[in-house]
Amino acid sequence: MSSSICRFMPQKKYDMGIKAINFVLETELHKLRQPFFKPIYVFHLVTRGEGTLIIGNERYPIKRGSLFPIFPGEMFGLECTADFEYAYISFIGKEADGILADLEIDTGIRVYNGYEHLIGTWLDALRRIDSKNADILPISILLYTMSYITDGKGTDYTSTPADIAENILQYVSKHYDDPEISLRHVAGVFNYTQKYLSGMFKKKNGIGFCEYVNNLRIKKAVTLIQGGLYDIAMISEKCGFSDPLYFSKVFKAKKSISPTEYIKLCKA
Repeated sequence: MSSSICRFMPQKKYDMGIKAINFVLETELHKLRQPFFKPIYVFHLVTRGEGTLIIGNERYPIKRGSLFPIFPGEMFGLECTADFEYAYISFIGKEADGILADLEIDTGIRVYNGYEHLIGTWLDALRRIDSKNADILPISILLYTMSYITDGKGTDYTSTPADIAENILQYVSKHYDDPEISLRHVAGVFNYTQKYLSGMFKKKNGIGFCEYVNNLRIKKAVTLIQGGLYDIAMISEKCGFSDPLYFSKVFKAKKSISPTEYIKLCKA
């Protein structure tokens, strides 16, 4: 098992406007007291495992390749798998605010995913730090990492849970009639774990994912029947049900009447 690495930065010989305080590879999260409080900027990169970043009352899924900045004065916690490891660079400086503002890195986006390709660079830098390069190496890695964020080279990002929920609702509204749509499918599309997506969806919408999708499907079925489509197999297919019998079961559970009986009422 790898050991934690912590490099404390010596006094700089010259002023770059930003100073790294420490550069750490943390492999023993379970030994640390939480929540964490940071009075300075900290950039984290998950190097192994997955888990959840907690800031206030909000929870954000993180995994290998996730980057998450913490801003001065923020308190946060981590709930992670046993093999979870992460590296971080903490920093201060008169230019820090300006650099982050120029790159549009702020609390609007809490997690950036898809940066597995930077893990080797970070770990190599941690192993190479010595008294000769400690002034510039951590800051070089930090700025290099930020440059990837600003040019959008990651695969996706996570903003607020409210934004995530809205994006998922929009996706579901466009694809609910696809028989392949499922919690697992949507979790894959948005790069979250099924557990996180299920809990977040129910919290934001008051009902579970499957129930929400079925409500949309049955609403469409009613519209189709009222519009003159009376073939149950065809209605089932157009609404995203691969099994007409299951469609009929869900329809009756939602409307307290079978689709066949509802068709008869509409014909009358």
